[in-house]
Amino acid sequence: MQPVHKDLGQTLEKLRSKMAFFQKAATHPGLTKEQIEWINKKSLMFNQVLTSLQDSGSQAQEPASVMAQSLITNIRKVKREVLGWIKFKSTDIEVFRSQSKSEKWIPLMNYLAPPPKFSDIQNADLADINFPCMSYTNQELCQLAERIFKEQDLLTEFKLGPEKLEKIIKRVCLDYNVPAYHNFTHGFNVFQMFYAILKKTELATVLDRTEKFAALLAALGHDLNHRGYNNAYEAKLQSKTALVYFDTAILESMHASLLIKILKDPEIGFFDLLPDLNVSEI
Repeated sequence: MQPVHKDLGQTLEKLRSKMAFFQKAATHPGLTKEQIEWINKKSLMFNQVLTSLQDSGSQAQEPASVMAQSLITNIRKVKREVLGWIKFKSTDIEVFRSQSKSEKWIPLMNYLAPPPKFSDIQNADLADINFPCMSYTNQELCQLAERIFKEQDLLTEFKLGPEKLEKIIKRVCLDYNVPAYHNFTHGFNVFQMFYAILKKTELATVLDRTEKFAALLAALGHDLNHRGYNNAYEAKLQSKTALVYFDTAILESMHASLLIKILKDPEIGFFDLLPDLNVSEI
């Protein structure tokens, strides 16, 4: 075996450390048999490429480096897919704590009464401003969001079938990161709070159906892709996000843009169903 160039050797070492994620992910109790098989298949393929790169030694440094970078890109893509599966089956608190290096945590707040079982949640519970949204998985929160849209009888108006609504809400959920606060649970909390206001005040009488739908959807997706930093930080850092949105309402502009992008995705085609609806209305 030829000696491996130092830079390539360091890259291979990083790749091997990244592979440990897939071994751990394949044991997650929330994943299906098919998902675990897919992870193991990808892991085997990545390990075969790693072995090939190791065996290439110093004979072809440049091609090997290009292959290593390609492997890094593919590992990141697959890891993001797997993290989405795990996140969907977990609460954001569980995901955040699993990703943190800290082993010391303040216990989660105790509710005055135990939160209702998911199967027992009633519409009156969803209209409660103290609804314990942190107690449910992201998948369960998505199902509750679907339920609220249906309860408001907004699907027919916007030609949304149950499957398309489910797809939109799941995309919104998975496009959230999992920082300590600005995660999908927070997005759902704002969404559910707005629903509670609709149910408990006269606001519903002064909003038309488009405004109701837009406000609920905006509440659900209002912090899409938030990384946990504020506008001042992004502007001072001159991050990619700040450069795209010109230092003006950086994060707010990004969140709105990503939400519209989801609705315009060809797989969803929300605006294709409503050719007479001006995007700016939503």
